Amino acid sequence: MLLSLTLLAPLIAIAPVLVAKTWRFSSIVAAAALILSSFLLLLAIIQRPVEEYPIERALDLIVLEGSGFNLLFATFTSVICAAQAAVSPYFMRRRARSVDPRFYYALYLISSAALLATPLSGSLTTFFLLFEAYLLSSWLLLLLTGGHRAGEAASKYLLFTETGALVTLLGLALVYDEFGTFRFDRLSSATVTPQEAANLLALLLAAPLVKLAVFPLHIWLPDVYSVAPQPLTGVMMAAEGVAGWAVARLLVIWPHVFSTLDAVFPLVMLGILTAVYGSLIALAQIDYRKLLAYASIGGGGLFLVSTACGKAGLAGVVLLSIEHALAKNSLLLAFGYFEEELEVRSITQLGGLASSASKSAIGVLIAVLSLAGLPPTLGFWAEVAILAGVASSMGTGIEGIALMLAVALALVLCSAYSLWLFKRVFFGSPRIVLKEEWCSTTLALLLFSTLLIALGTYPAGILKLL
Repeated sequence: MLLSLTLLAPLIAIAPVLVAKTWRFSSIVAAAALILSSFLLLLAIIQRPVEEYPIERALDLIVLEGSGFNLLFATFTSVICAAQAAVSPYFMRRRARSVDPRFYYALYLISSAALLATPLSGSLTTFFLLFEAYLLSSWLLLLLTGGHRAGEAASKYLLFTETGALVTLLGLALVYDEFGTFRFDRLSSATVTPQEAANLLALLLAAPLVKLAVFPLHIWLPDVYSVAPQPLTGVMMAAEGVAGWAVARLLVIWPHVFSTLDAVFPLVMLGILTAVYGSLIALAQIDYRKLLAYASIGGGGLFLVSTACGKAGLAGVVLLSIEHALAKNSLLLAFGYFEEELEVRSITQLGGLASSASKSAIGVLIAVLSLAGLPPTLGFWAEVAILAGVASSMGTGIEGIALMLAVALALVLCSAYSLWLFKRVFFGSPRIVLKEEWCSTTLALLLFSTLLIALGTYPAGILKLL
């Protein structure tokens, strides 16, 4: 029951949220429910349960699998969602008159519950059901909270994500027609030729690749990040890691498909192209929201590189997912705080904030050092794991070495935009004086930064679960 309770806890919390009429009470209830889910997931790590419920058993509709790989993604997703639920009243205060906290938190809890439960899926149908629930609830939340400019962004979001979902649904239908099951464990033991598996995977991967914003499926992301409130953007950053989980989980169903360099090469090249493109465009941005959007696109490319390496890249997928979720949410919290207090979104209008916003400066510094891959942060081990996975799957031939150098270049570019951002905002002569105060946003920022250092100091605690 542990796994099902992690999903039910946020959903049960919807009832008191709908009765309440205040942002503060609703935030406490929502954050407490998601923290409870986090504790239940930590207990599940010890037991590693597998749960199946008699709801459309023939379609394997509700199958939950508590492997270490799945639980890592679910646990850190729930932590991110809980933190963003707690800081929502601060970021939503300007929209409080136009947004009802009851509807906001009801949709937020549905979205968070579906997202944290998605990595627990033990079947294709469970994955599709939960992922689709997240996509639709997050779309409604974007429409509700995005303001007058949300219409176009929400339309793009719905168009791209639902098109990907329909293609994935077609893949599900073909899988069931061919094998008569949706369960991951049964599909892994099924006899399938490399060509058949590649064709099915091409369809099944559509929805996760759209959510990863892989080039050229990224067009929706900058517009959404520009209008979405910070808490929703933070959850979407966590969803990028869940999409990375989905790609990795699908690719290891039939690992023999990607056992040769020729099969891996196209996915790795697409990942490198996406990572380089996203990082280069991020360097040219002056709006912090657009910068984080293109940084997320670059991160999606790195996810694809690591997942394309099959089982050799699983460590990189996990470490990168946790590291990017924590680091980018740290940046989002800090710059969202600046936007709320100073009413400034342009990086060019900021500068010299290290002296007047020392707490934010420390949190952002740790985050950018992690994104740059410097020890003792978690980002260092994430980059090591990515390069190790590429080296293991590509071999030491000329093509393999060339790809490893290209991946290293993509990692360097990711370092460039993060360090450039910190220099522009916190160094130089002060342009704006900010009287920084302790608040929920600052506490969440320092919590994420502390986790980046703690996990970077002892990454074996994560890797042992794999």
